[in-house]
Amino acid sequence: MTDLKLASGGGELADLAERAAYLAKADLVTGMVGEFPELQGLMGGYYAAAQGEDPRVAEAVRDHYKPVGQGDDVPTAPVTVAVALADKLDTLVSFFGIDERPTGSKDPFALRRAALGLIGLILDNSLRCSDYDLFYQAVGNSEVSIGTVVAGGYFHDFIIDRLKVQQRSNGVRHDVIDAVVLPGSESEFGGERDLVRLLARVRALQAFVTTDDGTNPGSYTHLTLQPHV
Repeated sequence: MTDLKLASGGGELADLAERAAYLAKADLVTGMVGEFPELQGLMGGYYAAAQGEDPRVAEAVRDHYKPVGQGDDVPTAPVTVAVALADKLDTLVSFFGIDERPTGSKDPFALRRAALGLIGLILDNSLRCSDYDLFYQAVGNSEVSIGTVVAGGYFHDFIIDRLKVQQRSNGVRHDVIDAVVLPGSESEFGGERDLVRLLARVRALQAFVTTDDGTNPGSYTHLTLQPHV
């Protein structure tokens, strides 16, 4: 399990993550990336390695855009995960903070892709976190034009919507996800905020509703799902 406090908890990995974040966008001003934009990140990794940076820094610079789509490799190296997560959070929080959200088919800043990448990083690395907490940590002391609470709510709804899209190919029903994220205390069945635990509960509920008991609500009066995650 990757430590979400990697970049703020001190130690060697935190220093490496900070260094990688500092260098992550440096290749955008190079002639190579200017001519071939699809090489951004990849060239940065080569430049970092050529300059003698720690291999973990070079890897993080190279792969911090990942995953960039369904089926793309999801980073698992701690330094890379930290930088990739921070990069996507920074993009999403910055736009949501000024109420610039995708509408209909329009998504000029690829925020849907960034959200899917964020979800992939969280789930594949079993990062135990609340999307609200991630949002508020990323906002920090920055000004949010529409209000932090409002923007955080929009962010949460957007992440859940993207989770539905991501899980569609796995046969997960939207209404099952909705049942798990209904407003409520996190100690109750509804109101789940931890995405890893949320998905575990979704799978447990979907498995249940396909059983005889699940298709006959009158046969039970109370249901509590406590997946072991």
